[in-house]
Amino acid sequence: MTREYRRNKRVFICFGAGVFTLFGFANMFFSLDSTFDHPIFFALVGLLNLAFAFYTGWVCLAYGKYRLVLTDEGISSYGIGVTQMGYQDITFARWYPEGFLFLKSPRCHLQIAFSSYPRNCRHELIHALRAAIPIDLQHGWSQFCVAYFR
Repeated sequence: MTREYRRNKRVFICFGAGVFTLFGFANMFFSLDSTFDHPIFFALVGLLNLAFAFYTGWVCLAYGKYRLVLTDEGISSYGIGVTQMGYQDITFARWYPEGFLFLKSPRCHLQIAFSSYPRNCRHELIHALRAAIPIDLQHGWSQFCVAYFR
């Protein structure tokens, strides 16, 4: 059985970061005549705006592409990169009361934040992971339940 979970679309993050980036470039453009007195400051502001624009694109791409796939064999996390982990490869699983699960295997680790998923999928995802991961490797389940399911 294969089940795919997608994050909530965080459009406001992309929109807000894009507005701030445009504001930074507009600020640079409208202050051209006075900043050439201080070329180092102008260069630093320009680099900061370019870095923020790159970060905005990265965040939008990451949120747009991310999906978590559970199969009978393991977990796959597709985003900008791909992380695949078989259930038999998991060496440690920690449920945190803040609402996320940390999984560790010898070659990679994965953190799943349940608040990123739509409400109607969260319980299904939590119960599927609880059933698929060996119980003796799971830590913090009771604290997670008390804090998350109240």
